Amino acid sequence: MKKIFYSSLSYLRRNYSYTLTALLCFTIILCIAYYNIDPDFGWHLKAGEYIFKNGVPKYDVFTFTASNFLWINHEWLNDVLIYVLYNSGGYLATAIFFSFLWISGLLIAKRTSLKFPLLLATVAVIPFAGIRPVAWTIFFIAILERIICSKNRKLQYLLPIIFIIWANLHGSFVLGLIVLILYQLFSSNRIKWYIIAISCLSVLINPYGLRIFEEIYRTGADSQLRFRISEWRPVLLPYSSVAFVVISVSLVLALRKEAWKAIFSIPSLALAMTLSSIRHLPIYVITSIRYLEIYQLELISKINIIKSSTELNRIKYISLAILYVFIVISSLLFVRSAIYGAEKYPVLAVRYIKDEGCNGNIFNSYNYGGFLIWQLPNNKVYIDGRMPSWQNYKENYFKNYLDFFNNESSRQKQISQYNIKCIILPKEDLILKRDSNYSLEQWLNKNGWIKIDSASNNQYYLYKLNP
Repeated sequence: MKKIFYSSLSYLRRNYSYTLTALLCFTIILCIAYYNIDPDFGWHLKAGEYIFKNGVPKYDVFTFTASNFLWINHEWLNDVLIYVLYNSGGYLATAIFFSFLWISGLLIAKRTSLKFPLLLATVAVIPFAGIRPVAWTIFFIAILERIICSKNRKLQYLLPIIFIIWANLHGSFVLGLIVLILYQLFSSNRIKWYIIAISCLSVLINPYGLRIFEEIYRTGADSQLRFRISEWRPVLLPYSSVAFVVISVSLVLALRKEAWKAIFSIPSLALAMTLSSIRHLPIYVITSIRYLEIYQLELISKINIIKSSTELNRIKYISLAILYVFIVISSLLFVRSAIYGAEKYPVLAVRYIKDEGCNGNIFNSYNYGGFLIWQLPNNKVYIDGRMPSWQNYKENYFKNYLDFFNNESSRQKQISQYNIKCIILPKEDLILKRDSNYSLEQWLNKNGWIKIDSASNNQYYLYKLNP
């Protein structure tokens, strides 16, 4: 034990600047995780509580619209873990754990102690960081590539165990299997075929068996998803992520011999996924960070060969200064927005309903569903973040949600069918004029709905049907 302590101390002494950089990156991610509550956090927490106490449910237990839907929760173990962490150490403990997952994934994926790629990668994933199951994707892909590329071939025997755990934490295990097979087909880092076969079969050890792929296929095959949900949008990367993409791609094109061959690499596949849907950007970051390190070192060596000149040094230092200023400003802006972002949830409306109640069901914004499941456990919600691709026979839950805004007859029908007595929506959804000549707010005012001023603010409104 003493030997481990002194060796760790020696490592920190030799690499103190890199260690401080890693701690800084961890702190940035922790600030985002702690202050920026993800819209899905609430339902993950309450799902974990339900599973911990009652076992994995067969049908949806949180909505009044989809109570007969066969719910396949491919993140069930993640949800149980969130519940245990939250129940033991509160939100802070949960935020610390997931921040550790994020930074661990980045550190494992790296191969050197270069600081700049770590900082740039941290800023790139900030918009996606937090208490989110995608952290498992980042963590396991980093471990997977480490094992595949390791000279210690005995580590390969850990792969089936890793995939059993991964398959119960997040549906991205499918991506892990794809990475495994791609390495086997196109890389010199070969794995024993029987280990790959066992790894593929091991993912079936989950509460749903083969049906786990049903939910993954449902989401992946939904061509409309990227146009409904902002995180699934194509091409439009967050500004803080653009620098990582531009720099990494530029270095490949500038320094790699026969750069066109990079098209067939795993980072290129991840980049194509990112351009198709921006939520995949962390996967591109985790698979390309080690190549960014390689090309940075190559660029430095090429610059050092060139005869030193005042002009060259000026360009080099100015470029680095600009990039570091970009990193600092981006981090501060995201941390600031996270701190003030907590106000985006309908806290006053929740408080009112807890005190005064609602004589029926609540129609809620898609982004409020998880928060309401968490804060109003005795009230089922209309919709939440699990449901953009859910369909049950001819019932398309997200289409019904959109029809509530766009189709007056559908709105009337749903209010009657589901006994909707309260409505909680962001201000922009209520005042926006869609296909009709008047807004939803105007329609509510004309049809006997009353805005509860004490439960509303300049970001959201609570409406209640006048009895």
